[in-house]
Amino acid sequence: MVGAIIGVAGFAFEQTHSDWRPHATRTALGWRVTQPYLGINEPVMAGDHLAWQSGPYTITMDLRSGSSRLIGNAGDAQSLTPPAVSPSAAMWIEYTPGAQEKTLVYAYDFSSHRRQRLLETSADLDTPAVAGSTVYWLRGQGSATAVVACDIASGRRRVLATGSGLGPFLLAGDSLVAWSHQGRPLGPFTLTVLDTADGTTTDLALPGQTSGAIFETPILAGGTLAWLRTDKQSAAAAISTYDLR
Repeated sequence: MVGAIIGVAGFAFEQTHSDWRPHATRTALGWRVTQPYLGINEPVMAGDHLAWQSGPYTITMDLRSGSSRLIGNAGDAQSLTPPAVSPSAAMWIEYTPGAQEKTLVYAYDFSSHRRQRLLETSADLDTPAVAGSTVYWLRGQGSATAVVACDIASGRRRVLATGSGLGPFLLAGDSLVAWSHQGRPLGPFTLTVLDTADGTTTDLALPGQTSGAIFETPILAGGTLAWLRTDKQSAAAAISTYDLR
């Protein structure tokens, strides 16, 4: 109970005393958002909410009202990942430096306006993703890599897959979660797509995986996969989509 009270008090202090607020101006087409000095890093949008990293801060904005909220305050800009967002929640990972280095997983519920620390660990975590009220991340490296799912409300975690060569891509949207598997460095990769509604999995090899092809992190939204592929030699680029349903 004492910890909860301290957490609420600290969250309220951040809202009123940190120099984090963006400038939001309503336009004929929507909103123009700027972040003086710190800039806006990797903004993501889902439903009625926008989220981004600005220096050490993690910030969300309600697109209906234009109001913004500070939901995370890390030690510095290098100590956290840009957020992932769903219509229900945002999540991100923070790292505490020093001899007792810790990795912290946070989630923020848009309806309850509640921030939770879902996990504190010394293990390597990467590639946060969120769909609905479930967050996902990659844990470990090499042969000990695992895809982990965590329910925000209960904090219950489960491992979806383990093995070597998992990642770096991890995507989530609706009932679907997908992760990449690469058998050897710089070799071709496949995506394993899990439908959490019925437990079925599908393996998908994205086309165009020739020598010299660079794939940016794919995006998964509404059952549609989208990705950018660039040819190193010609610099020619193509955006492709695939309907997973």
